[in-house]
Amino acid sequence: MLAQKHGAAAMTAYDKRHEPIRRQIDEYDVKMSRGEIAPIYQFGEGVLEPEDLTISDTRIKVPGYAHPIELDVDDPYPDMSGRPSP
Repeated sequence: MLAQKHGAAAMTAYDKRHEPIRRQIDEYDVKMSRGEIAPIYQFGEGVLEPEDLTISDTRIKVPGYAHPIELDVDDPYPDMSGRPSP
């Protein structure tokens, strides 16, 4: 979908820019698998309960975020989703 929207050249450029990041991820994975790095596990930190949210038919308000999540939006990619635009 991204390649269709942005083109093969843009995807190739993206892949090239992110090669160093992929190498870091691979190195981290190897070290974790060997037990050279201890996992960071923060159980229960930042967990929201349903009553913490304010939900309506048009938006969801999440504590700690300035802007709500708007649900009543037009599909920006109707050519990709197969749904007609309004």
